Amino acid sequence: MSWNTRKTFVLSRKDKSGNYAIIVPKDINFDSKVAILLEDLRSQFKIFGEGLEMLNNKVDKGFLQLNTRLDRHIAENRQEHQKMIQMIKDLNEEQNELKKIK
Repeated sequence: MSWNTRKTFVLSRKDKSGNYAIIVPKDINFDSKVAILLEDLRSQFKIFGEGLEMLNNKVDKGFLQLNTRLDRHIAENRQEHQKMIQMIKDLNEEQNELKKIK
C-alpha cells in the first residue's frame, strides 16, 4: 500500500478495490477539509479531462482516416460508374447498328 503526501496535508491511497481514499487529519477545520476535498476533485477532473481529450483526438483521427478511405472509394466508384455508362452507350449503338443490318 503506497501513500502519497500532498502539500495540503492530505494523504491518499488506493484501497483494496482500487479506489482512492482521502485521509484528512482531525485537527484541520471544516473549511480546510472542504478546500482539500475540492482540490482533490479538481485534480481528478483535470486527469479525467486530459484522458477524455486524448480519446477525442484518437476518435477524430479515426474519423479522418475513415473519411479519407470513403472519399477514395467514392471516387473509384464514380469512375467505374462512368465507364459502365459509356460501355452501355457503346453496346446500345452496336445493337442499333445490328438491328439496321437485319
